[in-house]
Amino acid sequence: MVEIPSTNNEISDVQHSINDIWDFIASDIPQKKTFMCTATITNIVSHSGWNYISCSSCSTKLKKSETSLYCQKCVKSQSVGVLRIEVIVDDGNDSATFVIFDEDGSKITGATAEEIKRNSPEEGLKDIPKCVQSIVGQTYLFEIKIKERDFQSSYQSFTVSKIHKHIKSTPMDRNLENKRKEREEEDQKETTENLQKKPHT
Repeated sequence: MVEIPSTNNEISDVQHSINDIWDFIASDIPQKKTFMCTATITNIVSHSGWNYISCSSCSTKLKKSETSLYCQKCVKSQSVGVLRIEVIVDDGNDSATFVIFDEDGSKITGATAEEIKRNSPEEGLKDIPKCVQSIVGQTYLFEIKIKERDFQSSYQSFTVSKIHKHIKSTPMDRNLENKRKEREEEDQKETTENLQKKPHT
């Protein structure tokens, strides 16, 4: 886990919950608004991967042709790896999917996409790298800027515009950890009961 310098001078005094975001989206009136949410990363959406190849000039995701990658906006461009980490976050009451991009992703993992690739065996690049996995369980102050397109998305996720700071252990963290342990104990109890119910042969 990598520490993020506090940017208190940039942080709004108004703090929001994840439920505030959902209520805003539920209004079904496309509009812009910024939310400041303190939440804990509880999981990484692994099927979405952790990076993509973008244009070094305009940061647009490159398209594939039969023989190469190309940018639809720039005539000539070089490719560069960009972090894109899709995570499940929880504020103790509600959860949502946040998408963390390159600069903030590098801050919290301690490495750029190119550095991760250089330090990973080629066959392991399909998996979520350990430095990315390390952000699970960490709590951050997220800035989320809702845009009109968020009201039209069929798959609801919210782009993180900035991570302001890492929040050290909080009651919310302990509450989430207790919930996780309770679920594990319940699963173990259910497994034991099912084994006991099985008829002996």
